[in-house]
Amino acid sequence: MKMEYVAVDSAGKKVKGVVDAENESNAIYYIRSQDMSPLVVRPYKEKAKHFWEIEIMEPDVHKLKMKKKDMIRFSEKMAIMLKAGVSLSMAMDVLIDSEKNRRYRKIYRTIQMDLFAGASLADSMRTFDAFPEMIVNMVASGEKNGKLDWAFTRIAEMYEKEMALNGKIISAFSYPAFLAVLLVVLFVVMTVVVLPKFSTMYENFDAELPALTQALLNASNFLKSYGLYLFGGLLVLGLLLFVLAKSIKGFGRSFSRMALKLPAYGRLTVVSNTSSFSRVAAALLQSGVEVVESVKVAASVVKNKYIRHSVERALGEVEQGSTINLALSKLHIFDPLFISMVQIGEESSMLPETFQKMADMYEEDSNEASRKLTSLLEPIMTLAIGLMIALMVVAIILPMFNMYSVILG
Repeated sequence: MKMEYVAVDSAGKKVKGVVDAENESNAIYYIRSQDMSPLVVRPYKEKAKHFWEIEIMEPDVHKLKMKKKDMIRFSEKMAIMLKAGVSLSMAMDVLIDSEKNRRYRKIYRTIQMDLFAGASLADSMRTFDAFPEMIVNMVASGEKNGKLDWAFTRIAEMYEKEMALNGKIISAFSYPAFLAVLLVVLFVVMTVVVLPKFSTMYENFDAELPALTQALLNASNFLKSYGLYLFGGLLVLGLLLFVLAKSIKGFGRSFSRMALKLPAYGRLTVVSNTSSFSRVAAALLQSGVEVVESVKVAASVVKNKYIRHSVERALGEVEQGSTINLALSKLHIFDPLFISMVQIGEESSMLPETFQKMADMYEEDSNEASRKLTSLLEPIMTLAIGLMIALMVVAIILPMFNMYSVILG
């Protein structure tokens, strides 16, 4: 609940404010923690909001999500303030005052109240869906070893690297995707708009169309009659496959496994997931998280469901005493170089540094793989568009060449 208060600060000035607190005692505790003496503390009567400020459904603050770019900003602010010697409670005050997103302010206020109640920052963050297990573990280790500012710095760096890698992969698909859409649009326009005009012309002369032109006109008639049904069917099929992949684990893993066998794309999937896995494992190990727990959390951030499931299954052998490199080598997913480097890291007790090196190396491999995929897809799509245009031109020109004989008929 919200409590409004009137207090006197250290300079003797009266201060009014509002605080989220479970009861009056917690509100008083908070006020005194800010070096103020409370004069009046009472339940806050919220003023009527304008209709555009009202949320129809007020979500549970613990169920709220946070975007990656906002997580970077949050982590960077925390790292800077903690490195400058600002107390944790004061840092949360600054975040609350400077945050424009009202939902994020709710998260920060709730964390602040948890801190006043005696909870650690990691324990409080663990109750929010906004903070992944990876972040919580790093913060917990940072609190334990007194390097909380370093932990937040690593979190920000890790998310920046991930966003940069994802951006490069998306950009690799952007132009080929544009060409694919252009190909479909051109086909629809030519078959539905252009070719039917020649059909009418030939019907007037009671002539038979060339086979190629007639085939395309048949496609045109089909699209005009059943195009919406076809589009709706494809949409329903896509949604059905998406739901099945989300709800049935085995189904989603099968699709993910098939993706690994695709030319160029399979390689990109392996190296990008290897980079993400290595970067998270390195950050957790450097933060002081135990080895098995670090690898377990790192596996959870792998996007390919088949790779994630395989690594999680291999962790069972690690928990029973097997080395990480031996367990991962049995999966036949990762490169031999990656397995060898993990083995060296384990034997030399330099696993954090090894994973960090592998993350950087496979990030470069991901960039190279995305460039190769783009260089493969672009000429294929360009050739497909060229062939389709040539096909359409021939289908239009053939009737024109025959027009003279039809007229003389």
